[in-house]
Amino acid sequence: TQNDQKSKLEEFFLSFETKRGKRIFLDILYPVLAFLLALGLAMLVFSLDGYTLFSRSGNTALLIDARAQYLAYLRNFRRLILGGGSLFYTEGKALGGNYITLYSFYLASPYNLLLPLIAEEDIPLFFVWSGISKMAFGSLFFYLFLRYSTHKAKFGYLLFAIAYGFISYNFVYFFNFMWLDDTSLFPLVLLGVSFMKERKHLWLYPLALGYSLILS
Repeated sequence: TQNDQKSKLEEFFLSFETKRGKRIFLDILYPVLAFLLALGLAMLVFSLDGYTLFSRSGNTALLIDARAQYLAYLRNFRRLILGGGSLFYTEGKALGGNYITLYSFYLASPYNLLLPLIAEEDIPLFFVWSGISKMAFGSLFFYLFLRYSTHKAKFGYLLFAIAYGFISYNFVYFFNFMWLDDTSLFPLVLLGVSFMKERKHLWLYPLALGYSLILS
């Protein structure tokens, strides 16, 4: 009857809206979990290993080149921003010279634009927190790669996403803070390649790859 057909049609649309709402909910929940779980686990690992995350005193993650060079670069870059200096020339480099080479290799990460918001004494803390957040973003982006390259939202993808954020490379080269941006962005480059094969979202690959090259 007409009433039965109408009832079935309403049931179909209700079921469709329920599935659609669930899909949208999971598409928000799982990426957030990928980031927060990786962030929390990284905090736990560094804390158990004796590194200070919330205090100016104690062990810092400034090891090897980070302690010998990069801390000075971050301090200098902070002073340059606050003092309105030029990215193209600095008098603080030997007898004066081009600052853009130093910036493009070491300091191009957008994280470093936050330096004026913190005290100079907190730069070691900034160093470790920026590295931890880059690992967490790597987990987030790897989840997005799995989600949209397979067109499925699976809870199990969180394990692979967090595993990517915690690859040994990130720990071994943690002191090379300018390289962690690229490891976090690499899944987006891969997703861009996947989209190109499907002939959609063709902007992602050149944007992700170009951005990662600009960072370092």
